[in-house]
Amino acid sequence: MKTHSLFFVGRAFGLFSVALLVACCVIYSMRPERFAAFLFVPIWVWIVVGLLSAIVSRAASFRLTSHMLIGWLCFTAVFAEEPQSLLRRPFRSDRAWLAFPAENRLTVVSLNCAGGRLRAAKEVLSQQPDIVLLQETPRRAEDLQELGHALYGGDAQIVQGNDTSIISRFRTDIIDAPVGLNLVHAKLTIADDRIVHAISIRLFPPVIDMELYTRRCWNAHAIDRAARRELIAKVMQYLKTIPAEEPIILGGDFNVSASDSCLGGLNARLSDTFISGGVGWGHTVINQLPLFRLDQIWATSKRFGAYQVKAIATEHSDHRLVLARLLLK
Repeated sequence: MKTHSLFFVGRAFGLFSVALLVACCVIYSMRPERFAAFLFVPIWVWIVVGLLSAIVSRAASFRLTSHMLIGWLCFTAVFAEEPQSLLRRPFRSDRAWLAFPAENRLTVVSLNCAGGRLRAAKEVLSQQPDIVLLQETPRRAEDLQELGHALYGGDAQIVQGNDTSIISRFRTDIIDAPVGLNLVHAKLTIADDRIVHAISIRLFPPVIDMELYTRRCWNAHAIDRAARRELIAKVMQYLKTIPAEEPIILGGDFNVSASDSCLGGLNARLSDTFISGGVGWGHTVINQLPLFRLDQIWATSKRFGAYQVKAIATEHSDHRLVLARLLLK
């Protein structure tokens, strides 16, 4: 009787794993608006649940368990970004980075300063960046000047907005951004008089509701996704005002996972640098237990090669810092 019961339990878990895998493949392929709540849950939650269910199904069928483990591994390889970045890590070393010509190297960092904490912003100093993109930026001009001086001495160039800022060592022209977009825009003149547009952005906070058993949760996430997609469309309209031949670096706190389809509009002009150059565990929120890659750096792929992009733990922010080492083409 006990063996008979275990068989049915195993079969039930096996069928559940099959159903979940099929659902995940369909939803992650199509990423429909009405399933935004499902997609908000970190992909590893579904993978772990599916794998555990497949293991339990061994009580009913070893063959079913084997097939499901292979299925979930294939799903992970196709839809999860972490395996590639974790495998890439040993091959993108700091020492190899320094072997490239100095004039072709550009180091960009992005950090949410946790409500304007100067001590959080100062954590960028150790990365020796060329361009700093800040969100929830320190509000006092004196604080940004202090940080700029610590970074670049008298050569520091600062662009300060209400919630975002840019600090760099390059000659800077400030570009007025349209009202309604929480970003600051600087036109930088870097090596050999090349132009680069740097933009620091912070999108509105996400819906955190995880009660997937309620209609309220699903509706809230769907509405959030639609509003975010509309905002990204406005950002893209703004980017179209920048001449096509002039490269762009857009970084900041997007308050949505990088894999979310609402960011798909950015691909018309930019690429997510972590996809091609990410190393290690790239998630940034929350700092102590990073499960979401909300902080991102996008760039014009035709003009920049992403050599190394990683998330670095901080001490004074609830976000991890994003470091992008880009090679000028």
